Amino acid sequence: MERTYSDERMENETVYLIFGQNVKAYRKKRGRTQEELAALDCDQKYVSRLENGYARPTLDICLRIANFLQVSIDDLLEGAYVFRRSSDGAKRQCRRQMLAEIGEVISKYMGEE
Repeated sequence: MERTYSDERMENETVYLIFGQNVKAYRKKRGRTQEELAALDCDQKYVSRLENGYARPTLDICLRIANFLQVSIDDLLEGAYVFRRSSDGAKRQCRRQMLAEIGEVISKYMGEE
């Protein structure tokens, strides 16, 4: 069966929704508020949109949220159909790419551009 643009878009929308639901669940589990999460250089409205799957977080924001909630990005993506159905090789490649991007973010903040 051939995939269409709308299929891919729906999968992407689902990833953002699940990511947001996981952020909300971990935030509540840790006893944190949206306002505390918003202190990571965004606002409470953005956090609400993120938790409801409407906002598209950057890698930088994803890292800040994961660090704040003391979880991995994998934990925040847990249950996402696209991520779950990927082969082990695809997951490794995705993690490698994420690590490379994380390295770029770290270099930027350490002034090593």
